[in-house]
Amino acid sequence: MNRIVIMRHAKAEKLAQTDHERPLSDRGHEQAQQCANWISALPFAIESAIVSSSMRTTQTWKDLQLRCPVLTTDDAYNAGAEQWVHLIRECAPDVENLLIIGHNPGVSDLAFAHGFASELSTGAAVVIELAQTWQQFGLHDGQPKQSFVPERVS
Repeated sequence: MNRIVIMRHAKAEKLAQTDHERPLSDRGHEQAQQCANWISALPFAIESAIVSSSMRTTQTWKDLQLRCPVLTTDDAYNAGAEQWVHLIRECAPDVENLLIIGHNPGVSDLAFAHGFASELSTGAAVVIELAQTWQQFGLHDGQPKQSFVPERVS
């Protein structure tokens, strides 16, 4: 059985030269650490990741401190659900547990397509279980199993 952990990047600063260059805020680093703790408690290990090339997504990835191969790509920057499907289909067949980190609305739309009922807030994630291979992956093929929303830290 294959699994995708769909994650929205953690909270970013509002101002930067470009949207692509927006760094994580202090709150964002806290959210990413909380998600790292949640991921480490999952009953499976992340084996590969696909991450948008933006600063806030790459910083989220670094804060998770996972030790697995990662593809950082411009193709995931503001990708819609269909673009994510194409990226996920390229996952190596021996990988069972994939993490993706991206942006709304694309990551929430991908989660909605697999039955998740809530929009992903910053730093939130959902595990989707799949019955088919990565190459067969499409919209509406998975089932949401677990989710995570970061707590507010004072």
